[in-house]
Amino acid sequence: MVVFAQQAVEQAARHGARMGSVAQGSAAYYAYAYAQDAIKASKIVQNPSVSILSASGTPGSILTVEVSGTVPSFIGGLIPKLGSSFAVSAEAKFRQEGWQ
Repeated sequence: MVVFAQQAVEQAARHGARMGSVAQGSAAYYAYAYAQDAIKASKIVQNPSVSILSASGTPGSILTVEVSGTVPSFIGGLIPKLGSSFAVSAEAKFRQEGWQ
């Protein structure tokens, strides 16, 4: 489940960054909205968080999206050192596209 959750946050970050990078206005808004929708659709990551780390919106600039959350540990009770959940996070960067 941890591997699946890690793949889910990676995909959500990539999807948000890609969609924000092709938006012709409000790149940060689109990146946030698409990443949030993607991570919620995975239905495995708990306490999802989406952050836009950089987004100037000008063509050629870098748009950076970070997605994080937790996934429950079903064996945490058997091995106390593992804890009750695992943290997962991913970051994706895309160059802002634009037409002039």
